[in-house]
Amino acid sequence: MLTINLHGQPEPEFSPFDWVTYRQTGRIQSITEGFTYIYFATEEGGILRYHTFQNQFDDPITQAQGLSSNNIRSLHFDRETGTLWVATKHSLDYSYTREGNWTSIPYGNLALPKNVHIRRIGSSPAYVWLDAGASYLKLDRVSGISLGVFTIPDEEKILWSSSRVLAGINIPEDIANYTVTEGWLLNGNQFLDPFGRTIDITSFYQTRFSDIWLGTGDGTLFLGDAQMETFYPFTFGLANSDITTFTKENDFWTAGRSGFTSGGITRFNPEELQFDLFDFEVTINMNDQSIYSSVDTGDEIWFGGEIGILVYKKKEKFWRLIDEAKGLPGGHIITMDHDTSHVWVGTSRGIARIHKDSKRSRLTGIEPFLHESFIYDIEVIEDQVWIGTSSQLYVYHQDQQALYDFRDMGDLSRISHQQDLLKNFWEIYEYKQWVYIASEKGLIAYDKKRGQWSMVFETAHYSGRKINAMAFSDEYCFLGTNFGFDRIDLNRFFQRNYSYPFLGRVNDLFISDDVLWLGTNKGLTKFQWTKDF
Repeated sequence: MLTINLHGQPEPEFSPFDWVTYRQTGRIQSITEGFTYIYFATEEGGILRYHTFQNQFDDPITQAQGLSSNNIRSLHFDRETGTLWVATKHSLDYSYTREGNWTSIPYGNLALPKNVHIRRIGSSPAYVWLDAGASYLKLDRVSGISLGVFTIPDEEKILWSSSRVLAGINIPEDIANYTVTEGWLLNGNQFLDPFGRTIDITSFYQTRFSDIWLGTGDGTLFLGDAQMETFYPFTFGLANSDITTFTKENDFWTAGRSGFTSGGITRFNPEELQFDLFDFEVTINMNDQSIYSSVDTGDEIWFGGEIGILVYKKKEKFWRLIDEAKGLPGGHIITMDHDTSHVWVGTSRGIARIHKDSKRSRLTGIEPFLHESFIYDIEVIEDQVWIGTSSQLYVYHQDQQALYDFRDMGDLSRISHQQDLLKNFWEIYEYKQWVYIASEKGLIAYDKKRGQWSMVFETAHYSGRKINAMAFSDEYCFLGTNFGFDRIDLNRFFQRNYSYPFLGRVNDLFISDDVLWLGTNKGLTKFQWTKDF
């Protein structure tokens, strides 16, 4: 009996691209050509799509559209039926729309070993074929039902899409001498990148219009123009997929935890879908480290990590490192915010104020009081610096040079029975006249106009989960947790939970009109949130 899984979008009411996830792509594994798109199978980033008539990349297809995995081994477009076939690590997926409504067939249901590697996929005028190395599987092109396993296909006219090549690709002589732009060089069956690194060519495909696509081991794609005899490089995707923080200006600067593959920081233009990668391995003054916080000061971008702060000067296009020698208290840089002249830095071991120009610590007098304190969040609000720690919520008045316990300011009558129970002040967020604070006991708020505290809701509204990030839009509150995020109507207290597998742990949130952006351990995701009502 054949068992299939219907993945589709997260919920039936969503359109295929109401959710979009951008990730690190990894190696290019396979290439195929559709009616309007060239499709690229990637090692980590799902399926990339290049629009052949508009000459630009569109949003990728990932688990957010219903794929069973973001690790795509091979893929093939069947022109007879318009179906896109995709081989992942554990299953064969296919979609008639080539966007959503994906069907997944585990390899075990196709009489194949569970750990089989599908080298390539092809189609004849009547069937779909899978090349599993030692055998070939013939499938019904509509249902995906297995019609037999062969040592050699019993048909001759099979059109195969490109496959990943491990031993190197023999580049045809007529393109071996093509020029490559942007500092790249083509050297036999490899490229040399602008930093002198050798990058293997892993996939080759020639389109019906005679364009040539080369995929590489680091995810870079090259489009060959036969008339100009030139290859043009394209980069689509992030420097890493575990996003802990991103800036919220026109360009998003994303960063996160450093993993086994080379990490870095990405400048991402969401309007143009342009990605500029700053690789830790080759960029001067960039140290390989996990990044936990970021702040855009206008002229510079600051990234707080596990060994210090990386500062990027926008005009000079230059990086530098601030470490403990400049006055940082040590520990991971968990949070940062800035005022007109300083960047306030919170770490797992205390707090510091760094002058923007000198890049050195300027003492305030509160440092000894917060020594060895775990600083969860810092929010600069007018002339005040709000500081959330594991044990207390403080407000530092810069004009008075005084540090206050939050219980010493404003009217506490509405939280009088809970004020002494509050701890672990995870997130602070200013929205309109309110300052919201997410704590272990619930979400509290301070009305700046009235000087009054209130309990918005208790922890039961988010099941006691740790709050990693907050965002607000009119009456709606969004709370990012280790298990997706919640949307809460602050007027009716109606709650909607989003805990889809492709979201994972939500570390950062940002609302731009109808789009909610999420930095997660599965990538950078955008969600058309106003459609879900």
